[in-house]
Amino acid sequence: RRNPRTSETPIVVISSADDAGKAISLGAGAYLSKPVDRRALLETLTRFQGRTVRAIKVLSVDDDEVARYLVRQCLPPPAFDVIEAVSGDEGLRRATAERPEVVVLDLMMPGTDGWQVLKELHAEAGTRDLPVVIVTSHALEPEERSRLLASAFAVVSKQELSRTTLAPVVQAAARRDDRHGVTVPPVSL
Repeated sequence: RRNPRTSETPIVVISSADDAGKAISLGAGAYLSKPVDRRALLETLTRFQGRTVRAIKVLSVDDDEVARYLVRQCLPPPAFDVIEAVSGDEGLRRATAERPEVVVLDLMMPGTDGWQVLKELHAEAGTRDLPVVIVTSHALEPEERSRLLASAFAVVSKQELSRTTLAPVVQAAARRDDRHGVTVPPVSL
């Protein structure tokens, strides 16, 4: 604080000691207790950057609880706000009611499967332009993949699922980037 070159630099104190008052009185801009909550840390750092982060609202449609968990882990807050549907029918209802920016959709589900969900989303005026990222463990034939990419933004293999594969694709879909400029791991055949 005494050095003119650093006097305006924000300081965030992260400590296990309960000394928030002392840290603030010594010039800290914020105090966080250990263990640090990821969201709180990111919000604090964002506040010091002087900009707000708007979460991309994503609807994850998959009957498998583990797969939905993986999608949530690949799309963490505050950059993403993931809502979930456990079936194709619920996914269609939530897509209409919740107005997500992107749908992450599994293909193989009992009842209304991902193929039907994709077809119905594009048949309705309110969801027609909603970008859909297919996340599947299904081994796609080349003609199936081509058929999907005619109406889906991208196809990502569940075996390749990670923050570095899914997050950039969802961000590009939310921005409505040209899908041909997006690097997506191929689905294993």
